[in-house]
Order: sequence, then C-alpha cells, then structure tokens
Amino acid sequence: MNKKIILSISLMLLVGLAVFVTAEISEDFGGNHEVNLKQGWNLVSVYAPSSDLFDVRRGNQDLINSLSDKGITAIFFYDKYNSKYIQLYPDNPNKESDVQNYFANMGDPEQGGDIGRYGAFVNSAVWVYSKKTRSLEFYSVDGPLYVKNVKLRSGWNFLTITPEMTDKSLKDLEGGCSITNAYLWDEDNQQWGTISNLLDDRNILNNEGGLWNGLIVKVSNDCSMGGSSITPPPLPDTVINLPPETTPESSDINFPETIGEFTLKSKNTNDKTECGELNGNTVCVQMSRIEYVTSDNRAVHILPTKITSGKESYINYIKTSASESNVDGVSGVYRGAEPWELYWFTNNDYDMIGTQDYKYIPQADGGYNSQTLSGTTTTSVAKWLLNKYSPAIN
Repeated sequence: MNKKIILSISLMLLVGLAVFVTAEISEDFGGNHEVNLKQGWNLVSVYAPSSDLFDVRRGNQDLINSLSDKGITAIFFYDKYNSKYIQLYPDNPNKESDVQNYFANMGDPEQGGDIGRYGAFVNSAVWVYSKKTRSLEFYSVDGPLYVKNVKLRSGWNFLTITPEMTDKSLKDLEGGCSITNAYLWDEDNQQWGTISNLLDDRNILNNEGGLWNGLIVKVSNDCSMGGSSITPPPLPDTVINLPPETTPESSDINFPETIGEFTLKSKNTNDKTECGELNGNTVCVQMSRIEYVTSDNRAVHILPTKITSGKESYINYIKTSASESNVDGVSGVYRGAEPWELYWFTNNDYDMIGTQDYKYIPQADGGYNSQTLSGTTTTSVAKWLLNKYSPAIN
C-alpha cells in the first residue's frame, strides 16, 4: 500500500541538517525488520545497526552501549562523493568532519537539493563487523524509498535489498542507469560474489542476497534508477552496443529506414506486455521499441504502445504524473518525470507513442555509453511521428 508521508532523517538529527521532504514510500519499508548477521563482516541496511549511527558527538555512550550489546565492533559507510570509507564506529577524530562533508555533498532536499541523492542515502548499506552470528532487529521510520527515488553516482554505489527488489532483477530496477558491474557479499566465506552475469535473474537478490542485506553496483554515469511495476514507459539500457552498419531487415510500413537525417538502427516489434496494479485497477500495455540514430550519434527511441487493459486509468496516470504538458507548444504532448521522455495518446494504430532522446558517446572498447537529452518535438523523427500519429486531444 502506497502513501505520501513527511520524511525526517532521524540518522541526521545532530548533523545540522533539518531535512523534511515529501516522498513516496511503502508501508512495507517502514516499521520493524530483522536481518541476520554472521560472525565477521556483513553488508546490511544503513538502518540496521542504530538510528544514531550518524551521531557526530564523539564518545556517544548510548550508541557505544547499544552496539556493544549487539556484539558489533566496527561500522563503516562508503562516501561515494569522495570515494572513501567513513568510520562510524568506533568513533575516530575524523568522523564529525567526514559525516558533515558527506551530507554537504548530498544536499538538503528542503533547500532545493536532489531527492535522488537523499534516496541513495536512506537506501544505502553499511559494513558491520559482528563478533558472533545473530539476528539483528531494527526499526525504520522514514525509508528506504522506492528505487525510482534513488540516484546513483558514477562508479560504485552501495544499496540495500528492500521488499520492492526481492522479486525483480537488476535490469528491472536500473531504470535510466546502466549497471556495468554488481556484487553481493558472501558472509559465510567473507568474500565478494559477482552477479554481473545475472543482471536479468529475478531470483538472485532474494535467494542469494536476502532482504535488508546490501549489494554494490557500478554505473558509468550519474543516473536515476526506476523500478515501479508499471512505468510510462520503461527506460532502456544506457550502455548500448549499436548493431553493425548493415541495412536493416525489411522495415514495416509504419517505420521507414530513414526519417530526415535519422537512420533506422534497430526494431523490436515483438510487443512486450507488462501488467500492474494502478489505483486498484489492472493495467496492461504492449510496447515495441524502434531506434533511430544520426551520423553524429544523436538517437531517438520510439515506443509505440497499445493499452490492452485499464486504458482510462493509464491515461489519467500519464496526464496527472506528467512534469509538463503541451511540450514545445504541441497540444497533447506530455513530458514524463524523466526529462528525456515524451508521450502522447493517439487514435491511429496505437494508443500511445513515447519517445526518448539520447546522445551516444563512443567508448574505447567499441561500445557506446548514452547521455540523456531533454526530449523535444523538434527532431525529424518527432515531427514525422506527430504527423503520422497525431495526438488525440481530449
């Protein structure tokens, strides 16, 4: 059950940031939880050891007693902004300055800071060294957030496996990110275990990782994750290997081999069906993916979509969640929560057309990274689409 609540960062009470933000969380997230610790190093939710973990008062006796009673002898947190570990316990002379520097880099969402950075903090994991194998009960009141509110930073990022993630693959969750490497921590053998070859496995996080345990993922660019059961529309991978420079197989009449300066590069018309619950209604969509690229690597992805169930609910959701209406002055065109996504409803062949704008950046290994661009109706592809599949104005 989803709800909107006011979040207060209890972990940061003494850091000097009075942060209160509104974000979407799940009732499954807040409350009492349990995680199992093994003797040695464990990678677990930032909430698990103590709600006072980021207390910068050196020698906080309550914190010391609490962790000592739990058999915990050391805790470290990864500062992704400075690519280093912060020793949170036992206290050390640098703790206060390190913690304050981390939160200064993260920013205060109440003062215009990025909610995605805040989401990355409350969804992060910490290293905990335990003297014994035991279960650890803990309480979280203000998170974690849904992964769509989590922004990853280029390089390594520490994450907690939340209830939202247990039946999904990393591919399902990466959204606008390109996860290039991923590892789980093997507490029994005290070593890393790669899952980089299992990014499509929807059982790995639950079976090998476990709820409230941590993992690390590596991304090539700063990016936002996404993992709701239904999105308008789903995001593509952001590391893209372009097909060989050959003439595409016979294109169907709907999508020609060239549109202005754009050339058809790939076409997946095997409609992918996704279903989910939206405001108590079942919504199912089928979408294809068509990719056009220019000679200078400007790309537009087209997502022709048919809504096979719950059409009215889906249309209302798209309209009410849009960040902008009538984009570039074109009536009926909506910008999604992500600025590179545009979509509109049509009565010609499909129910909805979506576009996503990118710039491909060649890499030394022959592949391409992609940089998101602000979606626009002014490209040759968008103009062609708007002419052929004109927006239905309601």
